[in-house]
Amino acid sequence: MPKPDPAHKETDKILRDMEKRLDEVYKQAYKEARQTADDFMKSFREMDKKKRQQVKNGELDKAEYERWRRTQVFQGNRYHQMADTLAADMTHTNQIAASVINGYLPEVYAVNHNYGTYEIEKGSRINTQYTMYDRQTVERLIRDNPNLLPRKAAVNVPKDRLWNKKHINSAITQGILQGETIDKIAQRLVATVTDMSHTSAIRNARTMTTSAQNGGRIDSYKRAEGMGIKMLQVWMATLDGRTRHEHRQLDGQKRKVGEAFEVEGEKIFFPGDPAAEPYLTYNCRCTLVGEVEGVDYNLSDKSQRDNKLGDMTYEEWKEEKRKQDNAEPPAPKREPKPEPKTEDKPAEVEVPAPTVEKPDAVDEPVKPKLTIFDEMEQNRKEIDKTLHDVEEMRRSLDYEVGTIIDRKGNIVEVINGSEHSVAVDDGALKDLIFTHNHPSGGCFSDNDIINMIDDELLELRASTPQGTYHSLLRTSKASKESSTELVKGFKKANSIVTATKQVQEDLKKGIITKQEAKDKGFNLYIEYMSKSSERFLTENAEKYGYIYTKGVI
Repeated sequence: MPKPDPAHKETDKILRDMEKRLDEVYKQAYKEARQTADDFMKSFREMDKKKRQQVKNGELDKAEYERWRRTQVFQGNRYHQMADTLAADMTHTNQIAASVINGYLPEVYAVNHNYGTYEIEKGSRINTQYTMYDRQTVERLIRDNPNLLPRKAAVNVPKDRLWNKKHINSAITQGILQGETIDKIAQRLVATVTDMSHTSAIRNARTMTTSAQNGGRIDSYKRAEGMGIKMLQVWMATLDGRTRHEHRQLDGQKRKVGEAFEVEGEKIFFPGDPAAEPYLTYNCRCTLVGEVEGVDYNLSDKSQRDNKLGDMTYEEWKEEKRKQDNAEPPAPKREPKPEPKTEDKPAEVEVPAPTVEKPDAVDEPVKPKLTIFDEMEQNRKEIDKTLHDVEEMRRSLDYEVGTIIDRKGNIVEVINGSEHSVAVDDGALKDLIFTHNHPSGGCFSDNDIINMIDDELLELRASTPQGTYHSLLRTSKASKESSTELVKGFKKANSIVTATKQVQEDLKKGIITKQEAKDKGFNLYIEYMSKSSERFLTENAEKYGYIYTKGVI
C-alpha cells in the first residue's frame, strides 16, 4: 500500500484537531441537555419512586402505572416545552459544530493546493511562479467566489429540530417500555440525541475535509493545464480493512483533469464529490494525486525517476517558495557610465556624471493595505488561542475581569471589575477585541452592547462558568445606523418587561410551576432575559452587519 503523501498527513492532523474541537462542543452540549432534562424530571422523581414501590408491593397495577407515566409525565405543555427546548438546543449545537468544521476547510484546501502544485512543478520541471496559499488567502478567494470549496457543512434548522424531537420521543418511549427509572430515561434521551448528533458531525467533518482536500488539488491541476501542462489525476484509496469495495475498485484509476471516474455504473469526479451518491462519499479517506503526462511514474530505478522529476522534497519546495514570496524585488539596472574620449574632452571642463532615471512606480510591486478586518482574520489563530487561554483561566472567578486583546492576539490590558461589571476607559477599545467573564452566566448585558457600539469594538466576548462563550463580531457591513438599530432591538429583547411577560405565559401553560418560579426568584427572569437576547442576536445580528456565535471555550 502506498504511503500517504505529506499533505495527506497534514490534512489528517488538521482533521484530528477538528474532531477534538467537536468532542468539546458535544461534551458541553451533553451537560446542558442533561441539566434541562433533570430540571423537568425532578418534579416527577419522588412521585414516580412511590408509584414504583406501590407496583412492587402489589398495591398498583403495572399497566396503570405505565399509563400514569405516559399521560402525566410525558404529555402536556411542560413535557413538550422540554422536548422543544432540547431539540432547539441540539440544533444550535449542530450549527456550532458546522461552524467549527467550516472554519478548518480553507486551511485544508490551501495545504492541498500547495501540494498539488508541488507535484506539478516536480513532474514538469517547470517553475510556475506559484505563490503559496494559506488559510487567509483561501478565505479571501472564497469572498470573491463563494463556491470555491466543493461543499460546506450546513444545518437545515427545521428538519434538524424535527429529527431531534423525533428521537427524543423515541428514547422516552423505549425507556417507558423497558420500565426504566426517571433518571435512566433522562440519561437515555440526552445520550441518544447528543451521541447521534456527535456521530453525524464527525462523519460530516471527515466528508467535508476529504472534499476540500481534493478540491484544492484539482484546482491546482486546472491551473497547470491553463499554463499548457497536461495533467492526469489518479485515484488513491487508503487500503485497509475499512476500505469500501467501490473505493478498492477506484484505486489507481487515472483520468484527465475534469473527467469523472466510474465505478459500478456510478460517476464520481473526486473523493468527497457532493454530486455523487452519498454511499460513495461519507467517511471517505481517499485522495487524488497528480501526474504530468509523458512522465513515467513507474520507473523501478529511483535515480532515473529523479533525473526526470527532480529530488526536491515537499518541505524543501515549500521553503524555496517562501523565500521567493519574501524576496525583495530586483533593483533596476543602471546603465554603465560611458568613458569620455580624452581628445574630445577639454581639460578645463568638468563633465557631469550621467543621470539615471527613476523607474516608473508601476514597475514596483504594490502590496494592498490590509483592512482591520483582514488583519484580524489573518491573525485569527493567534487571537483564538489567546481568547481560549484567558477565558478558561477566568471561568471560576466570582467577579468580572476584562481583557483587551489587539488584532495580532496580544494582551493589551487586564482590568479587574466587580461581581456584575467591569469598567473600561473611554476610547480604549477602538478596533480591538474585548473579552470578560460573566460569573452568573448568561449572554451580554445592555451596557455590553452599548459600549461595543460607542467604542467601535471589533469583537465583544462574554464567557460563562459553564465553559461557553458568546461572541459578537463587527464586520465591514456594519454602519452607524445599523448599529443603532441593533442596540434598540437588543434592549427590547433583553428587557425585564419582555421576560416578565414570557414567565407569566409559561406559568399559565404549565411550562414552569409557581414553586419553581419562587425557588429561582429573580434568577428566573435573568434566565429568560438571556435566552431572549440570545434568540434576538441569532436571528438578527447578520442583517445589522454583525456575526453572533455561541460556542465552547
